[in-house]
Order: sequence, then C-alpha cells, then structure tokens
Amino acid sequence: MLSSTNLAICAEPPTSQPAMLRFETFELDLRSYELRKDGLRIRLQIKPAKLLAMLALRRGELVTRDEIEKALWKDEFVEFEHGINTAISKIRVAIEDDREHPRVIETLPKQGYRFLADVGMIYRNGLKTPVEVHSPESDPPRTDTTTPIKVAEEKPQEFVLPVSKPVARGLFLFIEFGYLAMYLAALVQINVVLAVFNMIPVPPLDGGNVLSGLLRGQAAELFNNLRPYGMLILYGLLLTGVLWRIVTPVEIAIFRALGLTS
Repeated sequence: MLSSTNLAICAEPPTSQPAMLRFETFELDLRSYELRKDGLRIRLQIKPAKLLAMLALRRGELVTRDEIEKALWKDEFVEFEHGINTAISKIRVAIEDDREHPRVIETLPKQGYRFLADVGMIYRNGLKTPVEVHSPESDPPRTDTTTPIKVAEEKPQEFVLPVSKPVARGLFLFIEFGYLAMYLAALVQINVVLAVFNMIPVPPLDGGNVLSGLLRGQAAELFNNLRPYGMLILYGLLLTGVLWRIVTPVEIAIFRALGLTS
C-alpha cells in the first residue's frame, strides 16, 4: 500500500495535472520546476523549465513557436526568437541532448519542436490504479515520504517594459538605429583623422609627396633629402604632441564644414 503522500504512476491518469514528469533518468517537478537527474538537482532557469514541461506534456506532437510564444512569453516584450533559441539551448545543455542527433527534443526548422523521449506522468493522491514508481527489478522503492519543499521560483532574466508590444518594438528599433548612427559617426571620425594625418607634409606620407611635387629647384632638393628621416620626424611629432596640435584643428574644421558638430 502507498501512503497518501507517496507519488505514483497512474494507469488511467486522473483529470488533475501531474505533479512530476519523468523521462530517461530525469525528473521534472511541475510545482517548483526543479529538474533532477538520478536524484541530483540540475540548474535550469524557470522559463526553460516551463518550456521543457510544455514539450514533455505534449510528447510526440509538434509544438509550434507561436504556441510557445503565447503560452510562455505572452505580452512580455523580449526578442522572442532569441529568447526561445536561448531557452532550447539551455534545455539541451541540462539534459545533455544533441541538436544534430536528438534523443529528447527534435527541432523542426521554422515550425517548432517535438518531444521524442518516453514520458512518465507522476500524480499525487486520488489514484484508482496506482503503481509504485520504482520497480523491484530496476530500483528499490522510495521510503522517504516527506512532502517535497517548494523552492521559490527564480525570476527569468529578461527585459520587460510596462508598455504594449507595438510601442516596445518601436522603442527597440529606435535604440537600434541610434546605435547604428553612433557607429557610423565613429567610422566617419576615424576616416577623417586618418585622412588628415596622411596629408601632413612629411615624407613618406601623401602630404609629403604632394609638397615635393609643388616645390621647385633647391627647395625641392632639400625637401627630398629629408625622406630618409621621415619616420623619425613623425615619431618626434607624435611623442612631443605636436602631431595632434596639427591634426585636431583641421579635423574640427572638417566636421564643422560637414555639419557634424556645432
């Protein structure tokens, strides 16, 4: 006889929800959403654990991505596609499953997921034909009848805004465009700095070649005699800070001409 607090598998499942799901060597508590393997707890966040339970309860069925979004994400503003992919990845790590050769969760591209492993549903109380969870041939029956302690749910690490989804998506796109504008501005600034630096009239920079072509006679000859020392001159300008005193004013003037600064 099982005591009133023992868990059992029911040959004719009652209408109530199961208290625990068992597949392979794993157990998933549907009250605290704790995942265990051979009795040892495996770290898994609440959202991935709920997704695992949803798939296991519909074993063999295609669970679409739209169904998952409506069931688990609802009106929360998150990047759903990234969120579900991350959750599935965390589940696979926890249960040691392989995406390419799945034994538990099969991915159907652009459709959803299917739970492949056999699932045992464990109920509590009010059973017509209870059978003990552990058979004598495989594992000794449990003697611990202590009611499991519920663990407080961990809050999912997701960014949620108290606004409607269309407004939130608009804000998200606005932020993305803002970052893109910042990157483009930085790219323009870097190219302007390099262009100004390259036009400094010191060989072997382009500015030195331009000046060499403009000079005539003895001035051109004297300037060309400096070419072997061009890199030393540049190092000297850089170390003394004179280089930036030359580049910065020209850079600011170019930005003002382009209307990129006040």
